[in-house]
Amino acid sequence: YAYYNHHFPEKYIPNVVSFVGGFSYNAAVTDSTLGVGLDMYLGSDHEIYEKVPLPRYRVERMNAEYLPYDALRGWVLSEFGDPQKQKNILSKMIEYGKGLVVMDAVFPKSPDYLKIGYTKKQIEWCENSEFSIWGKMMDQNVLYSNDKEAVRTYLSEGPFTPGMPRESPGRVGYWVGWQIARAFIDEHPDMTLKEFMKLDNYQMILQKSKYKPKK
Repeated sequence: YAYYNHHFPEKYIPNVVSFVGGFSYNAAVTDSTLGVGLDMYLGSDHEIYEKVPLPRYRVERMNAEYLPYDALRGWVLSEFGDPQKQKNILSKMIEYGKGLVVMDAVFPKSPDYLKIGYTKKQIEWCENSEFSIWGKMMDQNVLYSNDKEAVRTYLSEGPFTPGMPRESPGRVGYWVGWQIARAFIDEHPDMTLKEFMKLDNYQMILQKSKYKPKK
């Protein structure tokens, strides 16, 4: 919160409460309160997770190390816009990517897999496959699509991204949006994070980011 307050001194710092939500919610947000679902962080090897209908890919991340990141990511995304309300895949993924750039600022020394909620292997796959991920999105011409199937493919939670290897994580489009947002910030070092978060011309962000994954 100290980092958060440094970048956004006008923003409200929420009260934090814990709750047990029946294995449903990692975080719940109101105008002034951030709730953390403790039953979602008992440890991936906890016997109780074998008795409830939870997919294995979710259980793998139900460890205490993810708790602060899931909680703050939920708060950040509620404060700076809802990616789901954006019109096409490009706007959705960059809007989410902007939120993850705030996570970079709030957790400057933390690994990327925790900030986005992946496993170590999944983030490594993304980093090693960035060129092919972007190439596939270009080949399928999905950036400006709001087709439900395309949105589900690239932005929905799941064990992997359909059409990609099973080593891939779900919602890989959000990871790409994060890289575009990072590239934009690198290209504009004089822009404050607060100024960046106000931008909503996603085509401009993509163009001026000069995003181009290396082979």
